[in-house]
Amino acid sequence: MTILYWMLPTVNNVRDLGVLVDSRLTFHDHINSIVSRGHIRAMQIWRCFLQGCLKLDSSIHSVRPTNDGAL
Repeated sequence: MTILYWMLPTVNNVRDLGVLVDSRLTFHDHINSIVSRGHIRAMQIWRCFLQGCLKLDSSIHSVRPTNDGAL
């Protein structure tokens, strides 16, 4: 496709307002991206629990960093 003699590249998917949409207007790539980032974040939090830099405060059901500065 050309506009004013400029050749525009053809792409398979595009990010618009933070949502990844493919050429068939499906959200499979967007969902896979969100799930992948969530998995990575969950593993980072799990590693912090294993290393002891986070502790679970059961009285208020939240996760707080410890004050020892270990990351």
